[in-house]
Amino acid sequence: SGGVRWSGVEEVVAAYRVRPGSLSKNPRLMLETLGRVMDRATGARAALATGLRDAAIFYATMAALTERSAEFVSAKAMLRSVLEHPAAFTPAELGRAGYWALVMGFGVAPHRLGSTVEKWQPQMTAWWASVAGASKVDEAVEALALQAVSAEAVAGAMLDRVPEGSPVVLAGAMGQNGRTVSRIARTRGVALDLRDDRLPRSGLERLMDARSTVLVAPLADEAILTKLPRGVRVVRWSEVRAGLAEALLEKLRESSGRRAIGA
Repeated sequence: SGGVRWSGVEEVVAAYRVRPGSLSKNPRLMLETLGRVMDRATGARAALATGLRDAAIFYATMAALTERSAEFVSAKAMLRSVLEHPAAFTPAELGRAGYWALVMGFGVAPHRLGSTVEKWQPQMTAWWASVAGASKVDEAVEALALQAVSAEAVAGAMLDRVPEGSPVVLAGAMGQNGRTVSRIARTRGVALDLRDDRLPRSGLERLMDARSTVLVAPLADEAILTKLPRGVRVVRWSEVRAGLAEALLEKLRESSGRRAIGA
């Protein structure tokens, strides 16, 4: 109360002229715009439901890692308090929740997941089997290993594969993965020829040195691979990431768990 609700400006800062083709004169465009707004609102609600589901399995997993009950009574009760009848959890959801439960809940650094596996793997896999079935455990472990591979580690490993003296082309430079590769390359003093269809005159159709090593940054890279000239050396983000995850997965498979966190 007593405040200023509206305050004028000293000069006009914007103007809107109603023309025959203006939005407010075209019911079809008005309805299309309303439809886009409604789609966005509906999508936001769906995103909220997904976020709630992710949060529920994350916190329930944290609780399960220290629960004494073999049936995980408390963790399941926590889960049901938020999701009364949840749809079956996918291995990707289980792996993601397990990874963040270890990192955020117990302070296990991603690079130490392999060396600490005996402390958490028995309880984690028992929880996954209890909540989603034993058939999903192996895939959930694989998903956790993928989650544990950082973007910086992938970018560094890609640059490690570039032969000395080879020009380096970065395909998909504007994406999140591409920006990570660019950042790591700068710290190493590696010059990159940035290529991206979103950059002016910097698509893959521009000529490149036949001796080039092409770092393909996007995870979904099929469209890029079809545009690359024959003979160039290709290093794919997807393959390097999978290789690093497999190395961690081998450590997890080699370890036989004996003691759970909190035991």
